Amino acid sequence: YTLKNVRKNHTIEVVFEKIGWQNPYSDVTGADWFYEDVQFVSENGLMNGTSEDRFSPDDVLTRAMLVTTLWRLAGQPVVNYLMQFEDVPQDEWYTEAIRWAASEGIVLGYGDGIFGTNDSITREQLAVILYRYEQHLGGGFTGMWMFPLRYDDAEAVADWAYEAICWLTMKDVYVTHDGNLLDPGEKATRAETAAFLCRFCKHHEAQEANH
Repeated sequence: YTLKNVRKNHTIEVVFEKIGWQNPYSDVTGADWFYEDVQFVSENGLMNGTSEDRFSPDDVLTRAMLVTTLWRLAGQPVVNYLMQFEDVPQDEWYTEAIRWAASEGIVLGYGDGIFGTNDSITREQLAVILYRYEQHLGGGFTGMWMFPLRYDDAEAVADWAYEAICWLTMKDVYVTHDGNLLDPGEKATRAETAAFLCRFCKHHEAQEANH
């Protein structure tokens, strides 16, 4: 405010109130199971929409998308690392995220100079990459461990994903499907990824609160 012709003292009281999340997405409603997850990743700058008014919750997640969300979660670190991926240009929205993830060994390429930026990710691949990020932070299983996967399709989990899925289910990070199913080989959707990330972050918030 600009006060003109002030002739005596005035007291102005300013009250700040947090404005609730203004949902910009026409394809995300309060009735959706993933509403609060999308709200969390949006408010924390972890995931953007696929356009100004669409989140595309049912679209499959790509490797570039996942790496970018983890890079944002890590604070968008800048690293000096020479990438050898022929399919990663130097000026795309995911370039620096992939550079960081590759330098830390969180997400590797396929070999022969291919990263597979637009390849979709399965739910168990998502679990493994998120678990590698947890290990990057110094967490994960250490020493001898045992955790039973009491799910109807536990035998479908690949050997290379077993430890990751065990840890994520133990910490209530892994998003299961109705019918007590892990569905490890199914494609991960953007909505499911938002839920994984939300649960992962809240797990760490709870850890910090207990220390």
